[in-house]
Amino acid sequence: MEKNNHNYSIGVVTYINRYHTYFKKNIESLAKYFPDKQIICIINGHPDKVRNIAYLKEITSWLSTFDNVKYVTFEDHQSLAKCWNWILLMSSTENNLFLNDDISVKQKFRQDFESHLVDNLDFFAINNSFSHFLLNKKVVKKIGWFDERFLGVGYEDGDYLIRLAQGGVDLVSVTCRDIVNFIAKNYDPGFKEISTSMMNDKYSSVNGEFMRKKWFFNHLGDVDFGHDIEFFWNDQKYLVKLKDEMVTPVFYSYELLDNNLRFSLDLSDISDSINDIKKTFKSYLKSFFKVK
Repeated sequence: MEKNNHNYSIGVVTYINRYHTYFKKNIESLAKYFPDKQIICIINGHPDKVRNIAYLKEITSWLSTFDNVKYVTFEDHQSLAKCWNWILLMSSTENNLFLNDDISVKQKFRQDFESHLVDNLDFFAINNSFSHFLLNKKVVKKIGWFDERFLGVGYEDGDYLIRLAQGGVDLVSVTCRDIVNFIAKNYDPGFKEISTSMMNDKYSSVNGEFMRKKWFFNHLGDVDFGHDIEFFWNDQKYLVKLKDEMVTPVFYSYELLDNNLRFSLDLSDISDSINDIKKTFKSYLKSFFKVK
């Protein structure tokens, strides 16, 4: 029987221009080294509708060949924060390993990753990067969802790091072998209609703007505005303060994270609906044909 602390799902977010270059190789390696784990793929949308529909047909057909992969598709671009939230919503486990689509893993990665699970940590980054991290649903219920007001890509991880520190969650980074992060550019990104690209074409400017709108950062030499959070990350000290009326909304009911949720059709409602349709159609026929 599998140990509880080894029970986890893997989530990956991708979009059209990473499919052939990175995503397919990533999923193939995950299916090889994690055949017993649930892999959740969030397929983000793109404004080029013709290309995107063809892409959705191809990628969903391909993903359907894997027994342990399930996916959610979006026709239109969604924020990375929302896609991460949907990994949590679709996951059937408490622990969730988030991986970028532009990485490659091998066997020693799984060994190292699972060796850290015995410590029963509810959050940890891997190799000092939010390109790969573990998050337990109990943390989400305490800290909140990823902030979907970051409409593009970038800074949603830094925002969550601040909130983790604010909520008293230990900011831990662990080391794992056999994982390569290619740090690919966002070529022709899905967010291009709402934002320009920045920082070597990795992030969206709209997210940088929102980060500055949400938080005060007290850098060396700045006027001391006071702070409500102080923490260290990657050997750097951060002093930050939440701006007025910028508390992160509750985007979804936390009950949706519970694994015992079940959905079933109410057959009586369906039956009533069919009867109503029959009555309406019969009334229409009587009126049209003047049937008595």
